[in-house]
Amino acid sequence: MKLLLIRHAAALPVGGGITRDADRPLNVEGEAAADAVGAALGVLVPHVAGILVSPLRRAKQTGERLSRGFRQVPWVRETENLAPGFRHDALLEELLGANEVLAAVGHQPDLGYFLASLIADGTGCDISMKPGTVCCCELSGSPANYGCRLEWVLPPDVIMRLHSSPAK
Repeated sequence: MKLLLIRHAAALPVGGGITRDADRPLNVEGEAAADAVGAALGVLVPHVAGILVSPLRRAKQTGERLSRGFRQVPWVRETENLAPGFRHDALLEELLGANEVLAAVGHQPDLGYFLASLIADGTGCDISMKPGTVCCCELSGSPANYGCRLEWVLPPDVIMRLHSSPAK
């Protein structure tokens, strides 16, 4: 199965009317970035069946906004398996249960740790994902015996440049 790991887009900080980290919404730049990621993914990976999102507001908003970039709008579903501090085996089991292209929107450092565990058993591998980064992987097998191939990584600045470039 193809898996897109996406760090949520940029969000407002805690403060003012925002008292909890879980309630932080996307900021204006984050909204634009989530829209650009959706548009880019709609071209690069046009058939995404669904988007799993962390229960935190900024991840849910990112998933909802990027879902609009696809011709056939994928379902968006919240899962505790992407909440900060999630268990890798639980997310892997949820993902490998699907036989379709999925996206997962979550947080750092958890997504970086998860990706490192998939491609390098977590051994000596530290993967940092800026807000809006997308990693595309090919997963196969079962949770007990899986394989993962990292196909590509797009940082947000590249996505924004691609999105704003006029078509030739």
